[in-house]
Amino acid sequence: MAKNKPTLPPRKWYSLQQAADKLSQIFNQTVTSGDLLHYANQGLLELSVRIDFERIDDDEFNFSIHNSNLNDVLDDIYDLDIHYWQGYIGRTDFIKTDRFKAVLNDTFDFEKAFKKLQEDSLKSEDGLADMYSFFSELNKDTIPYYYASINKSTPIDINTNIDRLNGFFTIEFNDFDEILIDENNPKINLRSISFRASRNDNINNGFGFVIEGRDIDDKQIIELNKDSIFIVPEELEIFANGGKPIRNLNSFESVIEEWKKPTRTMNPDTVVEQNFIVNTETMKVFELKRVPFFAQEAQNEEYTDNNSKAGRKKDPRYNNIIEIAQKLFEKYPNSNKESIVNALFKILEINDLSIQTIRRYLDENNIGKKGGESISSMSL
Repeated sequence: MAKNKPTLPPRKWYSLQQAADKLSQIFNQTVTSGDLLHYANQGLLELSVRIDFERIDDDEFNFSIHNSNLNDVLDDIYDLDIHYWQGYIGRTDFIKTDRFKAVLNDTFDFEKAFKKLQEDSLKSEDGLADMYSFFSELNKDTIPYYYASINKSTPIDINTNIDRLNGFFTIEFNDFDEILIDENNPKINLRSISFRASRNDNINNGFGFVIEGRDIDDKQIIELNKDSIFIVPEELEIFANGGKPIRNLNSFESVIEEWKKPTRTMNPDTVVEQNFIVNTETMKVFELKRVPFFAQEAQNEEYTDNNSKAGRKKDPRYNNIIEIAQKLFEKYPNSNKESIVNALFKILEINDLSIQTIRRYLDENNIGKKGGESISSMSL
């Protein structure tokens, strides 16, 4: 009786050269690492980087970007900025996938930010706020400052609202036209990029972050090279099957299109819908609202189309979600449903259910006062 041929377990990541070798086998023609950089520069392939960052305490941090020049320039860094952002809906202090873990320190007050933006607009002669000054001031107020050592080096200024990053994160090129990667000897300065979750991780709350290590002349000096770059296996599969282009965000309209039809998430649970209030040649005023996303080729896993009476199956956490929601409603009887939904995302650290699902759970149990108060901070 013939024995089954042993097989290796699937890889969780590939170096740039390993990915090129793998695609050479698939296409039966030579694919080089330079080819992959060329396609990535056009938004046809995601590139990833291994990052490990941890706040040990207020005086000590550990930090590594695999195979970058960080260790060579660490003594020249005077100021390190590592800060993240995420959307109002689905905001959380903890994100975990098979590829990475992020522990965040979210102190951003959206209501305060919106109020300040409104005040700045009213004070302005043209009715527009200076967004650079606005975000600079907000970042100063909401991103903690430390004077601490990195990898036991001499203490430096550190601005970060992140407690821990561990794993593979995707390089985000907002505008592919602005960056030309040298295919033979790539040097990517961190000032020209940011980082986010891979589109295959399906993180829907807009999580992303920047890293800048500046020297005494305020120049960002951390760089990636060919050995810093990895590619996750799902990206190779997508590319081998014709690819799925990532939208170039080089205009306001392209950003709106990305909200409406995401290319940085493979299976979005919600998308943004435009509702124009004023739409003329000289002025466009509109509101944005999130609506459920229904994809024919990728149905919501929470929905079972089997004509059974059950219809939608409940998440295993359903009873716990309802129990916490009822306690919140008892404590805040005048709160509206949205306030309770937002509190549930934070208290239960939910990052894999859509806001529509949580709303539906609350509707089924009559939780939340219709037309009630909006309460930004709720606790048990």
